[in-house]
This record gives sequence, structure tokens and C-alpha cells, in this order.
Amino acid sequence: MISSTLDVDWELRETGPTEARHGVLLLPGGACSAAFYNELAAEPVLGDLRLVAATLPGHAGTPAPSDLSTRNYGRLAAQLATVKRCDMVLGFSMGSTIALEMATTAGFTGPLILTGASFSRKAESTMLEVLDALARVTGALPYAFMRSMFGPMLKQSTIPAERQAELLAEFKRNQPKELRRLIRAYLRDLGREPLIGDRLRALDAPIWIVHADKGDGRLTTQERRSLAGCPNVTVVTIPGRSFFLPNEHPAQLADLIVEALATVSAAPATTATPTPPLAPPANAALG
Repeated sequence: MISSTLDVDWELRETGPTEARHGVLLLPGGACSAAFYNELAAEPVLGDLRLVAATLPGHAGTPAPSDLSTRNYGRLAAQLATVKRCDMVLGFSMGSTIALEMATTAGFTGPLILTGASFSRKAESTMLEVLDALARVTGALPYAFMRSMFGPMLKQSTIPAERQAELLAEFKRNQPKELRRLIRAYLRDLGREPLIGDRLRALDAPIWIVHADKGDGRLTTQERRSLAGCPNVTVVTIPGRSFFLPNEHPAQLADLIVEALATVSAAPATTATPTPPLAPPANAALG
């Protein structure tokens, strides 16, 4: 069963009444912090919920766990959901990958909203592949370049300038050397996963996959076909371009949270016996 204690320290931003019946765990993307969910947390329709935004350990300058595998992150996040009494999870980008791992290997049984996610290396941005390849020759230098690109990326969004400055400060907490380790581990594990439809078909909980027409996260043709056989999965496409769905489209995501919680029974459904491993776990952190 999932542990009721935490194996790592989490940087959290918690909002909403502590006595609220429902709790929602919010997992941000790679290199992002819990602060990236401020817009979503401010949505009035979520005012009666406990929202727990959690920076992924190792990201945004926080201490990393010794095991950087996606499976271990899923286990750690499932622990957090138990301790914080969260009965559903919304993830963004890499946070969605970890939310999925919570359900497929760590025993989490609540609804999932997976936003801006890539479920295979083929679907992920080629930029990450290029950075990882270059880093094998030049060390962390490519990730120093990546960090310098955060500002221009934000400027292409619809996020107000003052808020862009706040988010850029959060991005700059990342250290290139650590980004190299984190992204290499992420890509390694992404390449090992079975087809997304095969993974989700084994789950009973309702799942929403949310992405923009253009931007962060996409589905390949093969992945879309595999999802057609998953009655518990709803694919939502937001028109236009967006690399920051929680910041640019918080109202739509808030409505999905309300819809997802309507499926939760009166008894919290946050833990279950973990499912059999889908692939051999990677137990060592990468250098």
C-alpha cells in the first residue's frame, strides 16, 4: 500500500479551506514551480476546494531525490496525495507524466487531468532530444542556453508582463547541471513506456487529456488510435496555441476539475494496491 509518510520534502502552495471535502493535487511541468498554478488556484469555481500545488523535487532549485526515475516520482507524488488527502490530480507537461505514473504503478485511483503531456519520445519536443544529445558532449552548457530561452517563450504567451516576470524568476531558480540530469532521466523513461492507450485501458478512473492545437504536448496518430479503445478517457483540445495551459486557460481547467470531482464517490479514493510493474524500474540517478 502507499505510505502515509513522505520520503522527500516538497515545496507546496496550499489554498482553500482545510476542512474542504475534496483535495486536488496540482503537479507543474519540468523546470516549473508550484507558483505556476496561481492562476488556476484563483478561479472562483474552485474556492471550496483544497488545492495543493507541489513543485516536483529537483525542479526550480529544490533538492532532487536520489532516484530520478518517473516511477519513483509517481511513488513520491502518491505519498503526497495520501498525506494531503487529495482525491484527484491535475498535471501539466512532465507533471502529467508523473500523475499518470501515480495511477499505473503507484496505486492512485482518483480522476486524472493530464494537460500538455507527451506520452512518448516521438511526441515530445525535438528540442529536448537535441539538448540531451549536445549535453553528452558539452556538459550542462545546452541547458544554460535552455534557461536563457524561458524569457522569450513567455513573451510569446498571453500572460500579462508583470506575471511573466514572476514566472521567469521561478524558471531561473533551475541550475543547468540539474536540468541536464532531470531531463535525461525523463527522456529515458519516456522511451520505455508502452502505448498510452494500453496503459490507460487498465485503469477504472476517468481521465481527461487536455492539449492545445499547437504548443506543449501532442498526441501522435498511433496514440490517438489507441485512446479510441479507452471508454474512461476524454480528449479535450483547446483551440489555438499555448505552451502554458494552466496560466493561459485556467477557467477551462477549473471547469474540468469540477467535472472530475463530480465522479468521486463520498468515500475518498486515493489509494489502492499498486499494479504490477510495466517495465523494469530505473533505480539509480543519472550523473
